[in-house]
Formats: sequence, structure tokens, C-alpha cells
Amino acid sequence: MGTPSYMPPEQAEGKAKHLNHLADIYSLGAMLYEFLTGRPPFKGRTLLETLEHVKKKDPVPPIQLQPDAPIDLQTICLKALEKDPQIKVHVGYDTFNVIRMNPKRAPFDNVKVRQALNYL
Repeated sequence: MGTPSYMPPEQAEGKAKHLNHLADIYSLGAMLYEFLTGRPPFKGRTLLETLEHVKKKDPVPPIQLQPDAPIDLQTICLKALEKDPQIKVHVGYDTFNVIRMNPKRAPFDNVKVRQALNYL
């Protein structure tokens, strides 16, 4: 089944046949969210509550939890966590690929952050 806090909404809804590479983009966004904030994007008191949060809620913006986190990374993270797959494919996937394939084109200057993202 996967780890509920990191699974995309379509998986949380039981639509396994709709899973594709966008599920991985979502999961990368969830890991980046935890990297930035120190907590998963969704965590309910129970498994079912967590699944409901994944399906219906937006994550707390990282800036509210970690004001010093680079704004560009927050943007990438939130786009990857979009519930609408069309947004994920146009923003999340392209952004992660740009960072991995050509870190010099990454939309931020922090060398340590670029190095960390190379391991994603």
C-alpha cells in the first residue's frame, strides 16, 4: 500500500490503475517537504485520517513552519504536492529534472541545497 503521508491522492483514493510517474513526483515532493520542515506534509491521528488529509487537504505552507527555508524549494515542493496531476506533470517533473540534469539552471543559488537535491 505504501506510506500514507507520502502517497499521492490518487493512491489514497484506491485508484491504483491511475498511478504513473506522477506518483513518484508527488512522493519526491513529500520527502522534500519533510526535508524543509522536519515533518511529513500530512499526518493524522489515525491511518484513515492521514489518508483523508492526503486526499482533501493542502499541506501547511513550509514558510509557516520553517521561515528560513529557500522560497524556490518551497515552490517546487508545493507544486510537486499538487492534487491536480496536470500541474504536477508541467511543474514538478520538469523542475526536478532541471535540477538533477543541470544544477546550474536550478532556480536558486544555494550550493548546499543543489547538492542535497542531487541525491533525490
